[in-house]
Amino acid sequence: MDFCGPCPEFLDLLPPLIAKVESKSDQDDLVKWLHSFPPEYASQISHLVEQIRKIQLRKRPPTPLRLPPPWNPPRIPSP
Repeated sequence: MDFCGPCPEFLDLLPPLIAKVESKSDQDDLVKWLHSFPPEYASQISHLVEQIRKIQLRKRPPTPLRLPPPWNPPRIPSP
């Protein structure tokens, strides 16, 4: 959202998207974006910020570390 700054046209589109926030960084970025609005939008954004902060972020299981297969040097035939 940093690319557009405060954009009142997007406020009406935001409620259905709030439920799709999955990461803490997305949650923080969205709240930061809403707080970038001028004070005259405070009444419109306050309930959105509250909804975003109430989101229970799903904990994803840690991704297992996948190591590459061991390197096997090519065999050089004996003379």
